[in-house]
Amino acid sequence: AARREASLLVGMVQQTLEATKSFIFDVRPMVLDDLGLLPTLRRAARDRGRRAGIPVEFDSAGADRRLPIDVESGLFRMIDQALAGYLAARPERVSLRLDWSDAVEAVVEAIVPTGPAELRAAAAEGAPEPARTARRRDRREDEGAELPPALAALIEERRTKEAALAEEASARYRLPEAALRDIRARAVPIGVEVEIVDGGRAIRFRAPLPPEPS
Repeated sequence: AARREASLLVGMVQQTLEATKSFIFDVRPMVLDDLGLLPTLRRAARDRGRRAGIPVEFDSAGADRRLPIDVESGLFRMIDQALAGYLAARPERVSLRLDWSDAVEAVVEAIVPTGPAELRAAAAEGAPEPARTARRRDRREDEGAELPPALAALIEERRTKEAALAEEASARYRLPEAALRDIRARAVPIGVEVEIVDGGRAIRFRAPLPPEPS
């Protein structure tokens, strides 16, 4: 009985240590001061994705640079908050892309199956049409050919369903308003631009880069 109690106690201590380390990293990761924004975000994306059980794709283009302390810290907090918000909506996966050019730009996006093929299949309730028929019908639509009334009605109904499904997906995967207000409040004092794109399924951050040392 004592061995069993000791084993449970060890497990509880290990869980507490892991939770404490995660909390410290979320509040102010030390690696941010030591290595900068890029390695810190890479780790944050990996850890948050692992905890949520949702893949987080991470990509960075260009040579990263150190930013002023307040900008670096604020940008990390905003991007990390956006990651947490989108992961909480349980999308298929989340993407975080950084681009270092004349400014640092970061885009956090909830990836969901809202492409034309997926929407058409959902609108048809799982009964996809043959590829040849689909190509012929799409060609008639593009060319503006005269369509029989029944077919025109079916096409319009499909388009309406696609639009409704797209709107439903966008609404489901938007960041909560409280999170957006918090992000915008953090952005203004440090000069970071925030833009909501793709109907709310993505958020873009843009911050100026300091001049390179001569």
